[in-house]
Amino acid sequence: LSGRVEYYPGTRLQELAIRGPALDPVRKSLLQAFAKIVEDTGNITGGDPDVDAVTNRVRLVVPCAAAKMLIGPNGANLKELRASTGLKVQISEVAIGVGDLAEQMVTIQGSWAAMRLGVMTIVSMLNEFIDMPWFVQWGSSSNAGAGEAVATRVVDDVGVGSASEFNSWDEPGGCAGIAHAIEPSVGLDALSAAFAALPRSVASRSHCIRLSCPTACVSSVLGENGACTSEIMALTGARVSVRESEDGNEGEKPVTIVGSAVGVAAAYLYVVGLIG
Repeated sequence: LSGRVEYYPGTRLQELAIRGPALDPVRKSLLQAFAKIVEDTGNITGGDPDVDAVTNRVRLVVPCAAAKMLIGPNGANLKELRASTGLKVQISEVAIGVGDLAEQMVTIQGSWAAMRLGVMTIVSMLNEFIDMPWFVQWGSSSNAGAGEAVATRVVDDVGVGSASEFNSWDEPGGCAGIAHAIEPSVGLDALSAAFAALPRSVASRSHCIRLSCPTACVSSVLGENGACTSEIMALTGARVSVRESEDGNEGEKPVTIVGSAVGVAAAYLYVVGLIG
């Protein structure tokens, strides 16, 4: 289990890694860990306030190769998993890490019985990669607490369809527009020059900026179930929060961005792009 403040990129969650000599003990240990959480708290929410008392929401981290297999040709495997278990399934469009070690987060939501079946299916699928030369290194490493981990948008190169088709629970949505929020322009030269001139001591300190967001645009900034703000954090390392206006202004809400100088600047651009 990662340390108390060693969170997985883009979340406020610690990472639990289970390793074993074979598939069956790993699956059993994982289900026992989940069962203990359910026994103590009633259900698994991952800290999300929108999960009701009879629903569970679990996040699993898998290599990108396993995520592609889970989706399947034209999304066939993902549709089958949803149909056979009744689970809602979301696969992050952002990959953490590089090369064969890059990984994606799979979020599943449903009843405890459906959750057990879905977890066993996904772990069994993951086991098919155990003989790959990169698997041992992936299984023995962790991005939790890694700071500004490398994050990239997953690009479809095997004909499985756009990742955004599978990024929301059941309908189109999620935060597919983030990767296109900033288009190349001459302004990038100015940003590059500013970054080059930034003293290392300043770059490493925590910074905070605030801006106003029209209330009608708040949902675009947050995304479904916080998908956009989580994705911005995964991409930049900066935390974005939206709060109620202290002066009672119902037309606008304050947005706060906290992080490194570069992370805050990048997150700011993503946010204003989403506000439009």
